[in-house]
Order: sequence, then C-alpha cells, then structure tokens
Amino acid sequence: MSSRRPPSQPPEINGYSYLRLIGSGGFADVFLYQEFRPRRQVAIKVLLPQWSEGASREAFAAEADLMATVSSHPSIVTIFDSDVTKDGRLFLTMEYCSRPNLSTRYKTERLGIAETLRIGIQIAGAVETAHRSGIVHRDIKPANILVTDYGHPALTDFGISATIEQSEAGADGMSVPWSPPENLTAAPRSGVTSDVWSLAATMYTLLSGRSPFEVPGGVNSQRALIERITGAPLPPLERGDVPASFERVLEAAMAKEPDQRYPSMLDLGRALQQVQMGLNLAVTPIDIINDSQAAFEISAADGHETGGGEGDDEVDGGTRIRIASDRFHPGYGVAHAAAPRREPPVATVLVDSVSGIGSDSTSTSYGSIHGVPYVPQRPAVAPPAPALTDAAPDLRRATRPAAASGATSWVRRRPLAVVVALALALGVTGGVIIYDRLVAVTMELSASRVPQPVDLAATPTADGSAATFSWVNPDPRDGDFYAYRAGDGSFRKTALLNVSVNTFNVKDPCVEVVVVRDGRISTEPARACLG
Repeated sequence: MSSRRPPSQPPEINGYSYLRLIGSGGFADVFLYQEFRPRRQVAIKVLLPQWSEGASREAFAAEADLMATVSSHPSIVTIFDSDVTKDGRLFLTMEYCSRPNLSTRYKTERLGIAETLRIGIQIAGAVETAHRSGIVHRDIKPANILVTDYGHPALTDFGISATIEQSEAGADGMSVPWSPPENLTAAPRSGVTSDVWSLAATMYTLLSGRSPFEVPGGVNSQRALIERITGAPLPPLERGDVPASFERVLEAAMAKEPDQRYPSMLDLGRALQQVQMGLNLAVTPIDIINDSQAAFEISAADGHETGGGEGDDEVDGGTRIRIASDRFHPGYGVAHAAAPRREPPVATVLVDSVSGIGSDSTSTSYGSIHGVPYVPQRPAVAPPAPALTDAAPDLRRATRPAAASGATSWVRRRPLAVVVALALALGVTGGVIIYDRLVAVTMELSASRVPQPVDLAATPTADGSAATFSWVNPDPRDGDFYAYRAGDGSFRKTALLNVSVNTFNVKDPCVEVVVVRDGRISTEPARACLG
C-alpha cells in the first residue's frame, strides 16, 4: 500500500506489541505487531479515526466477516481476530505475509511463465471459493496478492467486496488499471466475470511489467486508461517466451463484454492448467471447496439430473485434481445463479485448431471444463494407478473406418494425449490423479462399455468457411450426451448429434466425439477429418 497522508498513531492493543508500519491506504493503516500468545508476528489493519463511525465502520466490519468466511483457503490471507481498540477504532488481525507483494515484484522484474501460471491458478481457486460463498472481490490487482513465507500467493483486501446480490451496484475505490470495462461506465456493475477480467489483467501485468492498457512513455492518466480499457483492444504482450495459448486465454478472459469471458474462475483456472500441460509443466491444483460435487452439477436446461512478495519459480511438484468430500457451502447457490451458463470462449484451445460454433451446443454448467462437466469421482480417494490394459482397452488400435462418403478421412489416434484430455475434461469415474508431468493416469471403467459414436461424417458449407460434423449413437440411452473437440482443442459438450465448426484457414480440420453416459465415456473417440 501507499499513501500521501501521514500514518495514524498505532494503537495499544492488549496482548500485542507494536513493531512497525507495513503500509497505509485510503481508509486504514496496516501495522506489524508481535502477538504475545501464541508468539507470532501478525498484521493488524486499523481503521482511521475519521472513518470509524457510521457506514465506514459497518463496511469494515463487513470486510472482517467476508474474509472470515473464506480465509481458511490456502490462497486467501487468514483472519485471526477482529475487535475495537481502546480509542474506538476497529481493527482486523491477519496473517503476516513477509515477502514482497506482487505489486512490488512486477515493478522490478517480469515474472516467469511457470510462476505466473501457478499464481493465476491458485488465485483462481481462491476467488472461485469466494464466489461460491456469494462474494465478489471487485479489486483483484497485484497489490492485493501478498506472498507468504513459503512463496504461496494470498489474496487480501476484501474491503470493497460485495455479496453477489449487491454486485450490480458497482463499487467505489476500485483500481482503474485492473478494473473491467463494465465497472468504469456511468452505471457500473460487477459480477463473477468482473473478477475473471481483473485476475487476467493481473497476470498480464506480472508478465509485462505494466498494467494492460498502460502505454510506456505515453499519457496514462485515469481518463486515458478508462478510454483504452473500455474501447481499445488488448495490446499484445510482445514477449517472445509467452506461448500463443497463454495469450489467447488472457484475451478471452479480458473480453470487453462480460458474457464473452470465461463464465467462472474455475473455467479460467482449467484453461490455465491446459496451458501448463501444453508447456509440459506440472499442473497446479485448483483448491476449491466441494470441487468433486460442485463441478459435477449440470443445469436442468441440459436435460440431466444434478449431482447432490518474492516467490520462487518452482511449480508444484505433485499434479492432481483435488477432491473434497464435504457438501456444498451454503453460499454456493448464490454464486452459481450469478454465473451465466454459456460456452466458454473458443480462445481456450492450446494450439491453432478448428473453433467450435456454439450455436447448437448446450449451455455450459457452472464448474465445467469448456462445456464438459466434471463427473463425481468414486471412490473419493483414487485407487493406485493401474496399467491401462483391462481397465482401458488397447488405445493403440486404429479407429474404425468411416461409413460415410469420401469427404471424411480417418487417422490413427494419439492414445495418451486423448486419454489425458478426456480425463481432465470429464473427471472419469474412479478419480483421476495426474502425477508429475502426467506420468500416471488412473481411469475406472465399469464392465459395461460406453459405445463409440459411428458414422461420423463432415459436410462442408458452400463457401468452405465451416463444416457440420454429424454422427450416430449406435445404442442410445436416456441421459446420453456427447463431448467433442475440434483439432487438439478442448472437449465441449452437446446434446445434439451434430456440431458446426469453423474451418476457415484451418488445414485438415478434424473432430473427435465420445458418448458420455452415467459418468463414463467411450473407450475411444470417433474421429473424422474434412478433406
């Protein structure tokens, strides 16, 4: 934090000894204190005297309550206590994060790709947890991401947060460089996707060393920034080591229109995990309460039932999809209702490939990967990884020949890549745990095999800009739906027996399709290519 005003006098607080000033903000100062018992250093945020009455006092108390709701998350600063000083000032006792925050770091260095991805995924899990508790942060920025003694990012400053029901009213005090366009209009509004935008803007800043719409050497007044944020396209990073897949994720997350962004922080986190996979990095887990259940939920509209700072550059050594067994947090439904159900942006694909046209796809459920919901994993703790033999038929054999016209050609599959992608996208029954660099994959399949789609055929449009891929379910059952992907992109779900994809300037466009039934998938996808 920084401020032009002098700091307030640190208060005397029973059980604590004042050490020094940490920083100052518009409404409060943060001091470092030594707690006597247990003996530890803590950060104490003290409301300024002139703001210690009326609405400001109520807002500060609300911040304490909001942070306490979610502060057990490993990427949210822990709240220990809240009370009133002898002179009537409210204070908040918090975990002390000793390392420089991300605002300090980005001004002196450009963070590495691996570290930025790790931070983005960990904070996405923190904000998703807040959203499921009905809380929108509304001020995600580098200065509000502290770094613990162990190099772990920790989100703080929920001072202008609001419950999702209140978020349409907008907020005062937001930081313009990391605020989405809808927050900067005459009638500001905030929501789940506003936080998505701000986290992406923060990652952009860590990579570039400046806020996204700041022009080096140019005019960067608040008015100029607002004009660029609301009207100008996102400038390229101009950093050669940042893969195109990462830039596409940031561009999608920072779309001008909220409904064009990732519909949830979980979706953004999954897209970042895919970038890690594309770079052969260990995949950082997303820590979310009740992930195994909440991620399974499919909307009734889909026709399915619902299931019940200085940090180091190391990424997490173990890679896993984290499972929780508790029931939904009571606030989850509020956040869920606030997140529109829609297809995530096409920009989530890892490489240039066919892009799905989502007009005939079913809507995306909150907590899904690119339109494909996670399936609850049974048992809650995955068994030891078996060899992919009896549990998964030989994945090396060629896909069956097409029964369609010569316009469709078939190729041999890439077994491990497809298994891993489907496992991540669909959360296959039995649990999926991916160890360091995807060494082992476990998949539990029942004795009853899910059939492979047949007669997958492609019909191009007259102008050649798109093609419709259609297929047949050889043994349809109630509740069946399908997951498809174009090229090497992400799997997305549909209830239809066809999908239209963009083929403009795409060489040899291909589509893979599986049947999804009762939490299981076809042991092999059907694959067809146009041309």
